[in-house]
Amino acid sequence: MKFVRDLIIPRNIRKLVSALRSELHRYIIRPEDFGFLSHNAEVDAPVRIVNPSNVYIYEGAHIGSNSIILASNAKFIMKKNSGSARNITVVTGNHARIQGRFYRSIKENEKPGGYDKDVVINEDVWIGLNVTILSGVEIGRGCTLASGAVVTKSFPPYCVIGGVPAKIIKNYWSIEEILHHESILYPKEEQFSREQLEIIYNSYNLKESISQTPSSISSMSNNNLLHESPHEHPATKNGGGVGGGKPLIAKGFIHNAYNNRSSFKNKNYHFSDTG
Repeated sequence: MKFVRDLIIPRNIRKLVSALRSELHRYIIRPEDFGFLSHNAEVDAPVRIVNPSNVYIYEGAHIGSNSIILASNAKFIMKKNSGSARNITVVTGNHARIQGRFYRSIKENEKPGGYDKDVVINEDVWIGLNVTILSGVEIGRGCTLASGAVVTKSFPPYCVIGGVPAKIIKNYWSIEEILHHESILYPKEEQFSREQLEIIYNSYNLKESISQTPSSISSMSNNNLLHESPHEHPATKNGGGVGGGKPLIAKGFIHNAYNNRSSFKNKNYHFSDTG
């Protein structure tokens, strides 16, 4: 039979068919392959996802076509009602460097800790065309990421973010306007309090109203202050959670903001990146 098959289907054609089948398999992802995929979330084909078991897409969220999500050893989490345009790239890991080794010879199980970190997109975030989001980034609720941005650090809620590397361009609303906005959209237990928003505004040196200062907003950010503890992470409790719960930068951020508020006085402050 093998002899007959070789006569009917030349070897080079069989290799091509096998390669095409393998390539298609990389883009065909079943809902059950995801860590969590809500029934009303949308992932437009084609999309390339490495290790979909580390990808959590919650209610009303959307991933645009031709996007690439590399989540080999850390999670990508997109919470409720967030979405992206086409061609976004998300990378949850970094190549390691070890003395005496070429980087290509270092296998995943040999990498030191800290090279792979979760990427978290909170509620109501819009990600524009061709945005790249790198390891360890958390984007606050209600942000907009401008097309072409390369996001290397975390950002607070309700900001417009853009550039290479990305920085805060402006914040959307005053504290009063955010409180009003959230009172319409979120249950009480998920809304930011005035105290939380004041701490965020003060820590990031954000102006109270963009109408008063449209172009004078500082771009300071601290990756470590924005992350919830692993025990409170929506993808690690109650079997994946519902993508909601307490808002970003609630308890952990406020505690650290009080303890580290002097760090924000230096306008050239940047957090260290282990990648």
